[in-house]
Order: sequence, then structure tokens, then C-alpha cells
Amino acid sequence: VGIDRSHYAPLSDEDLQHYAAQLPSGFRCVLKVWDEITSPRFPDHPSSGSRRGQQNPNFMNASLFLEAVAGPLQRSFRDHMGPLVLEIPPSRDPIPAQQFEKSLEGFLELLPSDLQVGVELRNRQLLRPRYLDLMRAHRAIHVLNFWTLMPTVGEQLALPGILTGPAAVCRLLLPPRTSYANRKRDLSPFDSLQDPQPRMRADIIQLLRKTEHLQGPTYVLVNNKAEGCAPLSIRALAESICGAGIAT
Repeated sequence: VGIDRSHYAPLSDEDLQHYAAQLPSGFRCVLKVWDEITSPRFPDHPSSGSRRGQQNPNFMNASLFLEAVAGPLQRSFRDHMGPLVLEIPPSRDPIPAQQFEKSLEGFLELLPSDLQVGVELRNRQLLRPRYLDLMRAHRAIHVLNFWTLMPTVGEQLALPGILTGPAAVCRLLLPPRTSYANRKRDLSPFDSLQDPQPRMRADIIQLLRKTEHLQGPTYVLVNNKAEGCAPLSIRALAESICGAGIAT
């Protein structure tokens, strides 16, 4: 299970306790980190108000992360905390790779060892060997994704050292060169597999074979817009995994 709501604002202790009450003991969720921490600059959109288009002074602010994001999770959701994913938003003018790596390294250096974090890139220019090296040095997870402007999951898996942490996370979102708005229009009401992605499913089998040696689990999160219906995509993936003889 992935909790995306935490991307837009930190979750309160009350909200987290409400979620925890619905989960079996030890069932862990992947949570997205507040975008106040993960956005290099504020979106050029009226919703940003007076900060529209400006650089974000809280980008990779470890103190804010520990206080506003990790603090409530450790108090009220500890038994269910999986990896905390920092999604770096896509940009036509992305942050320079070296600047991003410096900010990310400074952030990771300040985190306690018991927090498991991951980073999901949306600009392929940032997926560099130096980025993977520093992720590995801090036992952080590079989050694989099936997303419009990134290399496919299989192409990412082919990169040396792509599995950087003790666990793995993969998010299945949008096929190459498609848009969120168009997929929502074309696939609603998300009740059938209207656009099966056999290559995507095969890449997940490859991922699971490559992660069998990891200490932690492999989390695979599925969006409706990947194929048209996330629950049916999950069922199809489960059938493929069983057919491949992979232990889960």
C-alpha cells in the first residue's frame, strides 16, 4: 500500500492513528514525503501564491523533515512505516545534477539510521552514477518507476548498481510518452484493463528475480493509469509471479 496524501501536507498523529487502526500488525506502507521538502522550486502555478516559480528554501531540509514528517510517523505509525519516498518533481528546467546531489547528500547525512528513505526521480538527467553511489553509501533506495519521461523499469534495472538499498520500491504510474490528464480521460472509470502493458509486467518479474537477495521486501505500487485498473493489474502481476515460480 502506498500513501500519497502525505505528499501534499504532513499527516497528523490523529490521521496516522486512524490508518494504523485499520492495518494488521507489522503491515508496512510506503509513504510519500511532503513536497515542501522535495521540490527544488515552487510550481509556476497560481496555487503557489506569492512563491510561484521561486526557489524553495526548504528543499532537502532535514530538520523540517524530521520534525514535520518523521516525528508523527515515529510516534503514531512506527509499526507500519515502510520506505519514505522523496519524489523529485519533473521540470523542463531541472535542478543541475551536481547541485541536486550535493543537497541530497547533505540531507541523507543528517538522517538517523533507523529511517528508510527512497528517492523517485522524474527527470532522467538526474539518474547518474554519482547519484547512485551516494544513495548506496547511505543505504537509501532508488525508487524505480514506470513513468512517462523516465527510462522503463527494465532499462533502469540494466544500469550498474541500480539497487542501492536493503529493500526495493517500484511505482507503476504512466506508460512512456503519455500524460496524466490523457490517461485519466481515456481510462476512466478505471474498472478494466484497457491498455495492458506486457513489457511492464515482464520487467516486474525481472525486478523480483534481482531483489531476491535483498534483506528487505520489494514494494510494487500500481496506479490506475498504468493499465486502466490498479486492482486488476495487481491480480495480473500476482498471476505472472506465481507462474514464474518466484517465492513471495
